[in-house]
Amino acid sequence: MYGGNGLRGYTDNYTHTQTGPLIGRQGALCGNVTFASGTFWATEHAIVATPQEGIWPRWLFWLLEGLDLNQYSVAAAQPGLAVEALARVRAPKPEFSSQIRIANFLDEKTTRIDDLRGHCKEHISLLCEYRSSLISAAVTGQLDIDNFGRSGA
Repeated sequence: MYGGNGLRGYTDNYTHTQTGPLIGRQGALCGNVTFASGTFWATEHAIVATPQEGIWPRWLFWLLEGLDLNQYSVAAAQPGLAVEALARVRAPKPEFSSQIRIANFLDEKTTRIDDLRGHCKEHISLLCEYRSSLISAAVTGQLDIDNFGRSGA
């Protein structure tokens, strides 16, 4: 089950059978783009973007991701996107083979970037833990600050 900001849960029922992007329609994060494939339930907070003939679904996902769709939201008590506003957005349409190459390139490169971000977050977390333990040890007298760093610590 997909809502406006991605996967919300699971159900045996479905409203759609397709492969393509979903756009968050309401809330502070409206304009978020996720990708669904197969049978799924889409809530009223998700716009199901059905690729037209000659449009590669993954390329459409990346196109929508790059358009910063949140800029088209209407400010109200809760920001929202109107399908009519999105329908007026114009974008390039490369040849089908180029769409596939572009999508495959972006899938590969963004996966690598996301992996690197994950490793960076792990290192940052370890550094934060080390920082906290260093401060704790120094202020509680458990660390000989006069000799700290001389033995490679």
